[in-house]
Amino acid sequence: MEQIGYVVETGDTIKVRVMRESACGGNCGACHGCPSEAVLLTYPNDKDNPFEVGEQVIIEMSATHFLRGTFGSYGVMTVCMLAGAILGYVFSKQEIVSIIGGFAGLMIGVVFMRLLFGRHTQTLKIKRQNEERKQ
Repeated sequence: MEQIGYVVETGDTIKVRVMRESACGGNCGACHGCPSEAVLLTYPNDKDNPFEVGEQVIIEMSATHFLRGTFGSYGVMTVCMLAGAILGYVFSKQEIVSIIGGFAGLMIGVVFMRLLFGRHTQTLKIKRQNEERKQ
């Protein structure tokens, strides 16, 4: 999976501006159904051959890391939410406690995912034109 971005800030790390792509092909002006804001990524700058502001870069992520992140985002969060809801109902037999348990499970899932995966910059490769850069 590749995405084109532009370096907007440099230093010890670089900030890369990436436009989001939508499932419909990115023509969100027609239907206004998808968010079209840019995403900023932070990535370590190369000390030997640093990136410059305005430089176009290609950000790559392997399909394995993408699928792992997708499963983590949806699968683990769903399991945590359902587990919290079921445990809340089992211990109290009240719907409101089940709802609160589901919400608590969802929050535990968020914390778990942050600890497990952190920021995904370690799974990204940034390259410019024909030169590959690896973290």
